[in-house]
Amino acid sequence: MRTILAALMAATLAQPAAALSCLQPSVASSFGHAQESPLTYVLATGRMTPLPGTARPVPRESLQVSSVQRARLDGHLASLSGFDRPISVPVQVETYCAGPWCGGVPEGEVLLFLEKRGDTYVLLEGPCPQFALTATPEALDEALACLRGEEDCGAP
Repeated sequence: MRTILAALMAATLAQPAAALSCLQPSVASSFGHAQESPLTYVLATGRMTPLPGTARPVPRESLQVSSVQRARLDGHLASLSGFDRPISVPVQVETYCAGPWCGGVPEGEVLLFLEKRGDTYVLLEGPCPQFALTATPEALDEALACLRGEEDCGAP
């Protein structure tokens, strides 16, 4: 009886664990989202560096732009022949939050799907990244195959 009572008390007193579960993004699904969008996207790879004065995102309950962070991309834009167009440009990173989880400026070598707004490059980055993926050799090859139409990378 004590064992049952102890188990019931433990279950009653236990706090629910809050966690965000994200599906692992794929090059094909990210390419499909960008391709199906009425907006203009470009493919790039490189490293992003937050610029001075960039504020951290403020968590919000709804999925809305939490903050706009400024970063610099040093890398290459994609063309049909590869990631062969050097680029060093500022990027506006629009971060979204879902409760306490927020996007931010991605770290390391990344494959990016950047929205082009006039002369401005924009990265939409939420708590579950869709447009900034780890730039493995396989991811870069798949992105180029999608760009060339060699793989089925249509809408998810």
